[in-house]
Amino acid sequence: MPRKKRQDNQFRRQLAEAELEMQATRVADSRDATGVPVIYHYTDPKGLIGILSTGQLWATDIRYLNDSSELRHAEEIQRQVLEEIAGENPAGSIQKQLAAAALAADHGFSAKGMRKTYVVCFCAEDDILTQWKAYGSWGSGFSIGFDRKQLELALPALGPPPPSPVALFGWSDTRTELARVRYSEEDQRQQLRSTFDRYAALISAPSMFQVGMCATTMVENAAISASRFKHPAFESEQEWRIIISSSAPIPDLNLSFRSSRRTVIPYMTTRKPPDRKLPVVSITVGPTLDQELSRRSVFALLMAKGYFDDEIDVEIKTSGIPLTRTD
Repeated sequence: MPRKKRQDNQFRRQLAEAELEMQATRVADSRDATGVPVIYHYTDPKGLIGILSTGQLWATDIRYLNDSSELRHAEEIQRQVLEEIAGENPAGSIQKQLAAAALAADHGFSAKGMRKTYVVCFCAEDDILTQWKAYGSWGSGFSIGFDRKQLELALPALGPPPPSPVALFGWSDTRTELARVRYSEEDQRQQLRSTFDRYAALISAPSMFQVGMCATTMVENAAISASRFKHPAFESEQEWRIIISSSAPIPDLNLSFRSSRRTVIPYMTTRKPPDRKLPVVSITVGPTLDQELSRRSVFALLMAKGYFDDEIDVEIKTSGIPLTRTD
């Protein structure tokens, strides 16, 4: 094998190893949040029935979430950091070349980007007014509490199907993580700079190949940053997410589609657990005019789906937020 090709292949391996290190760092950051043992998914009656019946969750294409501004926020923060790095370093330096190359490339979470990102949204609190109105079908919603550690352990079984033969040859990859959303712009900038420094450290010489590979990887992974960064104004949401990020061709993703009032929304369905049960520990009945009736129906649904046995005990709660007839 020619020397140049060996060097290029070695650099690709180093790049892949760096990506795995950064993924492990993100996972460790979420695991350290020991004060959040349970995370909650707000949904409507149809969603509750589907989740308890199939053991599956819907991961929505991040570009189609209710709050599309978060993508613009993450894109703007990344652009600012790259421009700052380019301005701080002298002409000809590896850092300046890498920052310039990344700025010139398309963002990975744009419509033109290679990497697709899908998320399942959770909250650290089970009874928040804004969440009921936004996601819980105000007047007939439910909040499903999941054991966070058990959900994280279940991710390999819940993630997308095994990679296609194309992916096995290294042309695509899919990652599944459980992460808490970061709202502090200082934290966001620091994480982006750390990522930049890790890539820059790989470049042994300012060759077009190495700089180009690092820049491409940075912008393709911008979707991962976008899925974990939100504007500080949304901090009260205390959001967590299952993030499925893939560069696989769309046919390999087994996408489904649902309608909304404004467009068609792509989403992925997680795989079914062997026993079709997720680590559900509680269900909160949202603000409604007849909470006791809803509580009884939730109990019957849990019984029918086998969620009450010697090993599983799901607590049924009711929201403390009043619902008036004018709401």
